Amino acid sequence: MISSDLYGAGLLAALFGAGAYFLLTSNRSALPDAGGLPAKGKKYRYDLKPSSPPPSPPSPAAPRPAAAKKRRPPRPVPSLRCLDVGRLELARSNVFGARTYKGLRAECEALPPARAWRDDEFKHDSSSMFESGCAPEGWLRDGERGRVLRDVRVVWEGPWAVCGSGRPLGRNTRGEPSWLFHAKEGEEDLMDAEDVQQGSLGDCYFLTALALVSTDTECTASLIDESLEQHGCYGVSFFLDGTWQMVYVDGFFPCYVSTKPHSVVKPRPCFASSGNRREIWPMVVEKAFAKLHGCWESIGRGGLIGVALQALTGGASTTLETKGGGEALWPLLMEAVEDPNVLVGAGTKASLGEAESMGVVCGHAYSVIHAVSVLGHKLLLLRNPWGHGEWKGDWSDGSKLWSENPEVAAAVGDGRSTEDDGRFWMSMEDFVRVFQSVDACRLPGDGHHQTHDAGLHRRDSGGGGGGGTGQSGGDKKEIAQHHKKDKKHKAHKKKKHK
Repeated sequence: MISSDLYGAGLLAALFGAGAYFLLTSNRSALPDAGGLPAKGKKYRYDLKPSSPPPSPPSPAAPRPAAAKKRRPPRPVPSLRCLDVGRLELARSNVFGARTYKGLRAECEALPPARAWRDDEFKHDSSSMFESGCAPEGWLRDGERGRVLRDVRVVWEGPWAVCGSGRPLGRNTRGEPSWLFHAKEGEEDLMDAEDVQQGSLGDCYFLTALALVSTDTECTASLIDESLEQHGCYGVSFFLDGTWQMVYVDGFFPCYVSTKPHSVVKPRPCFASSGNRREIWPMVVEKAFAKLHGCWESIGRGGLIGVALQALTGGASTTLETKGGGEALWPLLMEAVEDPNVLVGAGTKASLGEAESMGVVCGHAYSVIHAVSVLGHKLLLLRNPWGHGEWKGDWSDGSKLWSENPEVAAAVGDGRSTEDDGRFWMSMEDFVRVFQSVDACRLPGDGHHQTHDAGLHRRDSGGGGGGGTGQSGGDKKEIAQHHKKDKKHKAHKKKKHK
């Protein structure tokens, strides 16, 4: 029997320990804690209504006692959802569906050589695509809001057909042949935001979140489980109900082919695809998200960018409304976009009127990549998950304001593009006119590094958010450095192998 003195001392020690853990793991920003995601096995219906507040996050579960470890240098203590404490290991112990990781591995290893694993929990038919199991009329389009495709049929194809190659041309993190990632010879195969392309499905909120996550090297390192890839089995880890959970899918995807005689067009994915046709990682992640919610149709009716970011990162998200005007929102938005530990997306209003004729899509999600203030001009760099379709107003690619303001053009440098690649600049004044809300997600842990093409994570020292009168010598030096670094497109992704 334990004495009352010992019991009291133990209780005080437990309370003190819990309080210390709370203080150390509390976020220094104003963002709330993560949560508000579906429990294991439950469908979660997202609702992309920018005026609706995000779901209230529950309090995180108390962590399990950890074994004593060697003391590290002083730093904030991460929670169990932090990526560097074994995200994949935690997720493998909590597999979505009826399987366990051990059982799945045994199932894969028992397959005959050269035979790919097939997921009987997410079948290759309409039951995995539509809630009713039947395809609605006119569901297949050339893009989310493109023309309805006629004279086509749906077939389920493996990566060899999707990528148009008899063998994988990329390499995974272990240096093994991989369908997941692909880059040119002598370059490293990594995720890139430009690879994320939306298909016929209305899941722009999720693909915007995925494109943002793909810019963070720490998040992408533990997003996909490649351990069973040689068998055609891929795992994607999501943060659900306060813990990491793994969703395993196979490498077969619904594609469409022409029914016209003598057609030689290769199968094209119905839903998400990669801008690099030799890789499948965006398709794998979207398929896992669809399986988690029952079918592709369930994730195609819109949703909140912040909630999707929480699921992909385990971070904490909040929503900022634009109705207060640009002056109030700008310093908050610029601070968030500049912070490498924060990912930012934005949703347009449900009705845009004349603004829609200027290239912005109503009720649509966009990534917010950069925020700069030069000579009083407050500008934002955004990206459309379609991979095309851009703003055509002031500060767009073809705007005369660039030639009229050469110092602003010099400041953004290679952040400008003349191609219809879905990336465009917009003034803060126009942004608050066409966008309803901003979702910001603070990533767990510290030391994140985002790999956007244009290296513009900086403040304008000539006035910052209040509107400057010019750049200092330090600003000019930094701009020159950015120009030198960004001469090659996607230089962050394409590092030579040592």
